[in-house]
Amino acid sequence: MKNLITKIQGLPESKRKIIFWILVIIIASVLLIFNIKNAQNRFKNFRPERFKEKLPLPKIEIPKLPEEILKIPK
Repeated sequence: MKNLITKIQGLPESKRKIIFWILVIIIASVLLIFNIKNAQNRFKNFRPERFKEKLPLPKIEIPKLPEEILKIPK
């Protein structure tokens, strides 16, 4: 491994940049594939009823209005 790193360090800067970007693209591709597979699995196992139970929604109480307010004048 040290020998490989030493060889890379001895290369011209343009070749080192090419190697660097190739490694970045490979690592990013692996991470992207992993995230896509993980998202597909999570969507496949998604249960809306369980989601609603776990979601902490506040309870809203609507006060009753007197009937006089609700009447529309003619």
